[in-house]
Amino acid sequence: MMGAPSHATVNRALYLFIRAIATSLFRGVWRLKVVGAENVPRTGPLIVAPNHRSYADPPLVGVALPREVHFLAKKELFSFPPFGWFIRNLNAHPLNRAGDIAAFREATRILKSGGGLIIFPEGRRMDTDTLGPAKAGIGMLGALSGAPILPVYLHNSRFMVRFRRVEVHFGKPIDPKVFGSYDEIATRVMADIAALRAARKT
Repeated sequence: MMGAPSHATVNRALYLFIRAIATSLFRGVWRLKVVGAENVPRTGPLIVAPNHRSYADPPLVGVALPREVHFLAKKELFSFPPFGWFIRNLNAHPLNRAGDIAAFREATRILKSGGGLIIFPEGRRMDTDTLGPAKAGIGMLGALSGAPILPVYLHNSRFMVRFRRVEVHFGKPIDPKVFGSYDEIATRVMADIAALRAARKT
């Protein structure tokens, strides 16, 4: 006689179910356009580095990626149970403070297990379309983990309440091991995001 499904199996089913719903919403309501999906490594550790304009950015990137991905979120986002349940089953991991030692340990654990992880190089949501400077933290995580960093440009996610079309543009992975400092890695990531934005306009 078969036993009850394992907790991991149930969580996996919920992830796939919620991802399917989110994908339908982004494609149906916001006419999601994905460019450069062929640049995304399908397996192995990967740091996914998008610009940040909206609370919807993590699930937006998640549904655009052709692989499973995780992201770190401040614990306050889990205080409203329905939303907390939703993002937890999209592989969100609650943290006391972004950028603390617990965040780095959790990020390292995910990468060492071969997972993909969304990290916003600007460190916070920006209120304008101007790209902010990258924090050195993404360079440190890339250098110490050895995980390639995938630059991503998100277009129009700041205007989702106006139902503008959203776009996700994936660049080519960056090898952090070829750089001499954390700042150099972080600067290169933002430069590649800026290049993706410029290429979209041409």
